[in-house]
Amino acid sequence: MLLHLGNQLPKAYDVLLEARKKTEARLDLIQERKPMEIIHLLVQELKENYQQEKDRYFDCVRKHLETFYFDIKNFFITQVAPGDRSRSMGNDDLEDVLDDLEIGNYCYLKIQPTNEFVSRVTVTGFEIDSENIADTKISWRKDEAKTGVTPLKDCFFSFNPNIIIKDIQALTKTRSFRNVAHVDRQFIIEKYASDFADHYLSKMNATLAVLVEEDKKFYQSIFSSPDNAASCFNEDLEINKRLMPVIKALKKALKSHRSLMKEKLKDTITMLYEHNTENNLVFTTNEHYLNNLTQKMIQHDKTSASTDLGGARMIYHSVRAFIKTQKKYVTEVFSREAVRNLINTREKEFLGLLDLGSGKCFDIELMKENPKVKNERAMLMKRLDILKSSERKFLEIRSEVKIESGHSIDSISDSDSESDSD
Repeated sequence: MLLHLGNQLPKAYDVLLEARKKTEARLDLIQERKPMEIIHLLVQELKENYQQEKDRYFDCVRKHLETFYFDIKNFFITQVAPGDRSRSMGNDDLEDVLDDLEIGNYCYLKIQPTNEFVSRVTVTGFEIDSENIADTKISWRKDEAKTGVTPLKDCFFSFNPNIIIKDIQALTKTRSFRNVAHVDRQFIIEKYASDFADHYLSKMNATLAVLVEEDKKFYQSIFSSPDNAASCFNEDLEINKRLMPVIKALKKALKSHRSLMKEKLKDTITMLYEHNTENNLVFTTNEHYLNNLTQKMIQHDKTSASTDLGGARMIYHSVRAFIKTQKKYVTEVFSREAVRNLINTREKEFLGLLDLGSGKCFDIELMKENPKVKNERAMLMKRLDILKSSERKFLEIRSEVKIESGHSIDSISDSDSESDSD
């Protein structure tokens, strides 16, 4: 009997310790937390996530805006008069081309000896030949696998100017007795400006759609833990349950604000579109820049202005100069407004939502503890008290209870084992 008791007591003690360990682990998991304590943990985690993710997000936005910039900068003036549109490529003056040339420009290449054009390539570098501009080396990339170097004379950055000049001459047919040079060029500029507006309208809408999607992904990543769980505290299920009303409120507020920012940018797009389609708005206050551009283009032109052809070319240069001012204006305004609304304003709104003093999304009433959890914790605390008491009594038994031989249960167990082996 004593031998059996000596063998079973250590096993019983191990069971007791295991039960206590599990009870304490469960109590740690459902320990009582005040609502503001939980909210503070959430706010701290979200702010840390924001700081960790925002540089990657800002870089992503910058790259999309750079793509937009080159989509606008590389717009080619094309025909607007009724009739078939030619896509013949050509350059007007190579000095003007070099003035505008930068890495990222699009161009078309002429392949010798067939004089055929390949699809659009992107400029990756250039080495200017000061002695002969036409031999300036243009490095380009078509895709990751296809690159090359081509002389500037075989690179084309616009449609053939002669095609556009004929287009202008067609627009001035009803000039009565006036020379082409004396025709009011404003209505001609308005037609080309409107065509340019159609181009950048589609590019702005496409860029906006991409930026809004990036904004959505960014703020989703802030609310996700590394394993993409719905909450920052996925290891604590009870905290998750209590935080869900707050998290849902925060996400709802951010979604609403995203829609508001999207509408504001749509208003910006509409405004910029009207600036080159509404007759009274087709102008620039940057007249110094416009006049300098026009004068420089005309200086490079060797055609006599006294002919109708020369007059049409003067109008052509006026159109080129105005479109160039609008390229700078449109890209800068849209890019600034995109950053202002989707970066600066969004950041202020997000951090404002996390302000514990504002209480916008922190409804304490919705974060009350589940009664079942409260009852379970009370039951586990009673169980833990019983287990601790049992452990103390068990230790007393092991150290104090003696048998007739004066040995403890442990020693008897050991001696009985030895006698059995003998």
